[in-house]
Amino acid sequence: MTEKRITQKDLAQHLGVNRSTITRALKNDPQISPVMRQKVKHLAKKLGYHLDPNLSQLMAQIQTKDPSKQIRTLAVWNPMEHPISESDTRLNYDFREVFAGAKKQALTLGYQLEEFWKGTYTPKRLASILRHRSAQGLLMLPSYETYEFDCDLQHLSVVSFDYFTTHAFPVHRILHDTQYAMEFTLHKAHELGFKSPALICPATPSKPTAEIIRGTFESIYTHYNSLTRNQKFPYFVVDPDDSRQIKRMVRSIEKIRPDHIITYHGHTLEKMFDNQLPDNTPVFDFSLKEPQDKGPGIRPPSRAIGACAIRKIISMIHTGERGIPEFPETIYIRGTWETP
Repeated sequence: MTEKRITQKDLAQHLGVNRSTITRALKNDPQISPVMRQKVKHLAKKLGYHLDPNLSQLMAQIQTKDPSKQIRTLAVWNPMEHPISESDTRLNYDFREVFAGAKKQALTLGYQLEEFWKGTYTPKRLASILRHRSAQGLLMLPSYETYEFDCDLQHLSVVSFDYFTTHAFPVHRILHDTQYAMEFTLHKAHELGFKSPALICPATPSKPTAEIIRGTFESIYTHYNSLTRNQKFPYFVVDPDDSRQIKRMVRSIEKIRPDHIITYHGHTLEKMFDNQLPDNTPVFDFSLKEPQDKGPGIRPPSRAIGACAIRKIISMIHTGERGIPEFPETIYIRGTWETP
């Protein structure tokens, strides 16, 4: 015998409230008290209630009388000072690729994207606009530094690509699997007979990023080579605009004489060495983000990351998942190996 499917009406009867209260509580409507929202969610989990995504989508279409509004809108938060289309800096190239992948996937699924950027919109103003428009989804483009994001997320299904704002608002994230990229790059170098790397991290887009990469890579390298405590891992975190740091690094590289260099954003490395690497040392790049980065190395799946984020948001909208999740998920997507 098939078990009876738990409905919102059942939840309402258990709690002695109207069905509309249940619906709004499951959507994290701020007009429903936090205590009641928690009661509803706890009961829904206990009884095994699940929103029917097909029914949810059908009801949304029935309630929309204007055919032009069948194309629904998802908001995109850009933490830069200008919209993506107005910038051609290195930092924004990856943004545009992620955004392009997200936009294409959204259109395929019947949604359009509307961009809001930090230079014009404050997070509070963004929250007000989205609430007024009854927007349900928010896609957050990456930032390479921490910043305040005072935005009420309770009524939104949110996905981010961000490393540095996780503690402020721990939402679901879609990221490039950089650890895999490092491991595979080092594996390829070993496969080709290279055994003595030096890791050079341009301190861009931020020094914390470079330090995180350094720590991760050192642990991988230690595993590969079974280093003892007396063996030193040669790495450099260098500001590309600091000539003194660059000169010190060049002298160290010439002294250490590694048989290959591991880096990310290889074109930045070439500029630091004035396009003349010591002894034509081979360079392996685990983050070929720019068109001019030719490898060998890993090309991040920027467009696939954007598309995956849209699918995640729409799935959350259909299942009624709003606000800060109890257990934030991180989905890692692997890049592809490229050779010149």
